[in-house]
Amino acid sequence: MSHRPFLFGENFMQGIYCLYFETDDQLYYIGLSTDIQKRYNKHISDLKLNKHSNFKLQYLFDKYKQLPVINIIEYVDNSVDLSLREEYWIEKFNSYYDGLNLTKGGEANYGETNPFSLYSNEVYLNIAREIAYSDKTYKEIAEILNVSDRVVSTVATGQSHSWIKYIDNDLYTDLMIMKTLRTNNKYSNEIYVNIFKELVNTNKRLIDIAKDYNISKRIVERIARGESHTYLQELYPEEYKIMLSKINNRRVLATGISQYPTVVSPTGETFTFSNAREFCRIHSLQQANFAKLLKGMAKSHKGWTLE
Repeated sequence: MSHRPFLFGENFMQGIYCLYFETDDQLYYIGLSTDIQKRYNKHISDLKLNKHSNFKLQYLFDKYKQLPVINIIEYVDNSVDLSLREEYWIEKFNSYYDGLNLTKGGEANYGETNPFSLYSNEVYLNIAREIAYSDKTYKEIAEILNVSDRVVSTVATGQSHSWIKYIDNDLYTDLMIMKTLRTNNKYSNEIYVNIFKELVNTNKRLIDIAKDYNISKRIVERIARGESHTYLQELYPEEYKIMLSKINNRRVLATGISQYPTVVSPTGETFTFSNAREFCRIHSLQQANFAKLLKGMAKSHKGWTLE
């Protein structure tokens, strides 16, 4: 870094600056400001309060327990567009793809730091969580969170607030999965409950259940695997365990091949399955001892027996 370091106490300055931590993996953050000293102080304050809007800077600050170094890259007078110079230096340092910037510059703010943002980051994150992990309609989500239907819709379709992936990438991934599953929320809670009961009480193939209810097989599969509509577990805890135990059975029934012998639970229910490890995980069984039962080397394991 050849640009001269920032000297506290200097007169008011505007321009482009660089932040970095003095570590082996020296990564750069490029920023603009009409008062660089004031902006740097704000960076430090937010980092110390663990509320910095740039999660990469916050992560490195927490990791290295040191303040970032600031260097002046370019002084910019009032006749020059600051945002264009920021874009130039972000590209020059490759700090968007290979550094600490979350945008390519220009309109560098996102989320609640954007002057046009209507709500806080937490509100947008709550919208995303409701879309990804509940079966509420967009209108219901809007009413609950006191936001407009349009905001919910654009978050749901990825048309806006893609910055969420920088804050919680897992949430954003689930949000995009649900983008293809929701089909405008045309399914009611009653349908989901009925699908759940089919998964519990029958050994129908997932594709057949999907056809019966004119719904995507992917939705049925996510319910069957416990990947969505998990509120059903709170409503029907015992039935939910049965449903999870049957996901491998359905594959067996589809092919007519059973890899393991049928087992009987302590409560007298019978189960067939093709994945012993997954079956043990679902029912809290010790895999090695359960394997002895399957091989006929043990009479029972935690009350489970062979049929």
